[in-house]
Amino acid sequence: MLRELERKFLDALFSSSAAPSIQRVIEATDGRSAEAAFAVYRGSVYAGLTAALSAVYPVCRKLVGQRFFDAMAERFITTTPSRSPDLTDYGGEIADFVADLEPAASLPLPGGCGAARVGLASCLQRRRCVELECARVAGGR
Repeated sequence: MLRELERKFLDALFSSSAAPSIQRVIEATDGRSAEAAFAVYRGSVYAGLTAALSAVYPVCRKLVGQRFFDAMAERFITTTPSRSPDLTDYGGEIADFVADLEPAASLPLPGGCGAARVGLASCLQRRRCVELECARVAGGR
């Protein structure tokens, strides 16, 4: 039962059509309706994921502008939820997403912009993990 509730909650985060089903189980608090409380939570999730994408793709954000980047990120987040508990893994599919995004067709995005950045971020993250593990094994912190 809990697993089903968690699945419905996750579906509702990324699909406005699924939101009413989860809002029935959310209690109104602090004078906020269940709908308003859920909207705050959804807004926080989207803001966090948009900030993560913005941090990983600063050059792309600069090329297209903040407003377009935020709109593109919102569409990406809605269609491509994270499949990993590690936030540094998020956004790996964005290069393909942007390539298929009609409004981005006329923008000055270099072909490998997204893919190269994801590869670099992944490489740097793995390197840092290896460095930390080596230090731990060596007795350092």
